[in-house]
Amino acid sequence: MSKFKVLDKIIIRNRSLGGQLTFITGEQGSGKTTLMLQLLSELYKHDVCVWRGLDSAQAIQLFPYQKDIVILLKKGRKHKVRIIEERKYKKTSLEELGYEIIRYSRITDIEQKLQENKLNVLYMTIEEWREWLIKLPKIRKYTFWLTIAIDEFGEIAPAYPKGELWHKLQDLANGIKEYRKRYINLLAASQQAGEVDHRVRKKFQHRILGPGSIVEKHLRVWQKAIDNLKLGEAYICSSKFEKFTFQPLKKQTKDLQIEIL
Repeated sequence: MSKFKVLDKIIIRNRSLGGQLTFITGEQGSGKTTLMLQLLSELYKHDVCVWRGLDSAQAIQLFPYQKDIVILLKKGRKHKVRIIEERKYKKTSLEELGYEIIRYSRITDIEQKLQENKLNVLYMTIEEWREWLIKLPKIRKYTFWLTIAIDEFGEIAPAYPKGELWHKLQDLANGIKEYRKRYINLLAASQQAGEVDHRVRKKFQHRILGPGSIVEKHLRVWQKAIDNLKLGEAYICSSKFEKFTFQPLKKQTKDLQIEIL
């Protein structure tokens, strides 16, 4: 339990309340990734936690408990890893860096492959992520608490979609609506709320606003309060709102770049 009562709503697990959906905004460098990883560093002790793997490998570089990271890749999918320095880079692999790789065949296999007491870094294409999030409430086989953290959420649910993507995002909004009943918690981050499809973002019960956020009209916090935030400060808004602080994370590895082929 944290010292912040409103923040506890996304941390404490209560079966009668079900899964909690939290949308985080803030300008680049405002601490969105740091905050999500700090939350996961506590939640992974009792939730099964999934992080969306990106080329920038931020979770792998910043997660405090390096031995508790596992990587999930689809069978047959190769990867390239580079250690990047100021004027050179070195090719390596996830195995050489000491990370366990778990392979899955199809999205219906993912839940069974997820590891307890680990940060499961899941690498999929944007289309595969979208499909998994849509189908997850229907294909879940278990009732353990599942927490999914997605940075750059606007890539998966972009604003102003057209054609087939418009219908896909309606399916995504409908799917996310069912997460509460299926004990699925979702942490999603984007620089601004307007980067994410409005039908999807309306399904989130909680908003966390960091420095540089543009406040939506329905939220109970003033833009001036957000404009005065410093690095490591944010507001959480749900039925109530409050300001809280969080600490920066120390980088655990050298700069990495991971390319999934």
